[in-house]
This record gives sequence, structure tokens and C-alpha cells, in this order.
Amino acid sequence: MDCFSRVAAAGALASASLRFWQGALGIIRRTTLLFMSVTTFTVASAQGQTASKLSTSVKKFVSVDALEFVLIHARIIDGTGAPRIEDETILVDNGRIQAMGNATSVSLPAGVKVMDLNGSTVIPGLAGMHDHLFYPVQFSTPPFGPDVPTLYGEMGLSFPRLYLATGVTSMRTTGSFEPFTDLALKKMVDGGQMPGPKMHITGPYLEGTGAFTP
Repeated sequence: MDCFSRVAAAGALASASLRFWQGALGIIRRTTLLFMSVTTFTVASAQGQTASKLSTSVKKFVSVDALEFVLIHARIIDGTGAPRIEDETILVDNGRIQAMGNATSVSLPAGVKVMDLNGSTVIPGLAGMHDHLFYPVQFSTPPFGPDVPTLYGEMGLSFPRLYLATGVTSMRTTGSFEPFTDLALKKMVDGGQMPGPKMHITGPYLEGTGAFTP
């Protein structure tokens, strides 16, 4: 799944994620975040893939199937610590940000797709440097007891989607219990067969006597 499709899918997934947390915590204000990487916002031209070549299940998460489009009235937070910028226009062409500024400084190509982001925020895609694809499913603590091993389960379907929904467009795993599964998931994401961020897969843990898990 190329970076363009990850960003497009992130918008749809983010809305679902925000609705969940709004209901669970009641502290997140209703807003839509469109995640994009200013420096690595590349698309099919880099990998020979467009949204039209994605699997049917992945297409459900893609809201923009166009190489060229314009975002208008967007709030920009660039991640450098600089103050936010209001009411910006962003021109994306062939998967890269070509121009950004106020409405009078950015010329819009004829017939280009325009998306009004009034009330929405654009931020750089996040790079997750310590992201697991597993989660503990059983602990050697009550109610199980010290004689029961701590076990971890692979979350290969939900975790890539959740990372993407929270703005992570590139991630590195930090150790693995199922490295071949992780590699297979990466291949599926890269091939447009499932939604998820760009994955950098690390090796399995080295364990021995006294390890914290079998």
C-alpha cells in the first residue's frame, strides 16, 4: 500500500477512531484530522501502484482516488513547533506537495479536485519508532497465577489499521514473536492487499532460561 493510499485511508480510519474515543472518554472534541507526510508524501509513481489497483477491502478506506488534488481552508501544524497556520491551501500533484500558502498565492489547475478542509487540521504523517504487532493475552499474575506463562498474541489485522488511524504512516516494529507473519503483513500492505502504514520489520527476540515468555 503506497504512501498516498495510506494517507487517503488514514482520513477514513481517523474518523472511526475519533468516534470511538469520543464515546469511550468523552474528552476529544469533534474534529477531522487528515494525516500526510510533508517530506515522504509519495504515491503510485514511486511504486507503480495507484488506488485503482488496491484490493476491494482496501478501497473501502480510500477517500481520494486522484494523483492531483487541492486542500483548501486547512489548518496546518507542521510538527516543527512553529505556530499553527490557518486557512491554508495545499496543492498535491503526482503524490507530492507542490505548493502551500494562502488562497491568493497558490494557483489551482483547471478541473483539479478540491477538498474543503474548513475546521480540519493537516499534520505530517507520524513515524512510529516503537510499535508492536502483538499484545499480551495472558499474564503470569492473578487470576492465572505464577505457574501460568505470559503469552502474547499477534494483532496483525487490527494493529496496522489502528496505527494508520492515529496518524502513523511509517512504523518500525520493536522485536517480534511472529517475524514471518510480520513480514507477510508488510508484503500485503505494500501490495495494496490490506490497509496499514509502511512497515520496517525487526527480528525476533533472543530468549533463554528465565525469559519472560515461553
